[in-house]
Amino acid sequence: MTNLKINYNNNTIEMSEKYSVAASKLNSNEYKELLEARNAFPTYKVIVVKTHKSNNKCQKGLNINYMKSYIENRQDTDNLAIINTLIEGKAPFFEIKSKFVEFYPIFKTLKTQSDIILAK
Repeated sequence: MTNLKINYNNNTIEMSEKYSVAASKLNSNEYKELLEARNAFPTYKVIVVKTHKSNNKCQKGLNINYMKSYIENRQDTDNLAIINTLIEGKAPFFEIKSKFVEFYPIFKTLKTQSDIILAK
């Protein structure tokens, strides 16, 4: 049962979304494993653990925390206020990133996190 996690603290049997789809097919290996786990732990609740990737990063390695600390290190209070307003207003990440790149055009040419680190 490597695809199922028995969480003794929460009294749950946990599985990924992908695994739950496979387990929903009658007599599949995943179905049989889940059935075995349910029999072993009849009082435990079965839950699907969401496994999604954060939209906080983009292909150039920028993320919200990095952008904020970059601006803070340069003591650009006006730019920081604009970025914070966008963040608090729940603007999409690509809009925040676009505004950041508008303030600091060097980030247009950087491709990886290593490039960003070396640009400091």
